[in-house]
Amino acid sequence: MAAENITALINKSASSCLNEDKAHPWSNLVGGGGKALALKSDADEQLILTLAFSQTVKITGLSIGLPTDRGSCPRTIKLFINESSLGFDEATEMKALQEFVITDSSPDEYVLKIQALKWTRTDFITIFIVDNHGSSVSSITDVKVYGSAHAGTDVAQIKSC
Repeated sequence: MAAENITALINKSASSCLNEDKAHPWSNLVGGGGKALALKSDADEQLILTLAFSQTVKITGLSIGLPTDRGSCPRTIKLFINESSLGFDEATEMKALQEFVITDSSPDEYVLKIQALKWTRTDFITIFIVDNHGSSVSSITDVKVYGSAHAGTDVAQIKSC
């Protein structure tokens, strides 16, 4: 199956963001809010965005919309797989599955070069914005996830004992 935009498979009720500004929550990213309704951090430049999928997916690509204010643009991004409850201490200390550095001259959208073999059975992706380019808060304007769903793995239908 070819890679497609699977952002619609994000389970909003099972997803979360730590350190988000309540006036600019993470849900703006998947609701088509655009630059005016970006996700912004609250207390400092760090953000932990955990996206849960409604079924197991294979991720082949990820893009992040960047703000026009380059100071609040993320610089270092760490990605984790299937870690549904990372805090800032754990995310700082743990080795990420992949790590990226965005330069000041980046375009409005940054495409993270995902190593697809590492993301074949993904239920959660955690995006940790470690720092930015000098602002007291970080901001992103969009998140798009590309890949494919594994047939017959609707996680929302699983009931606990």
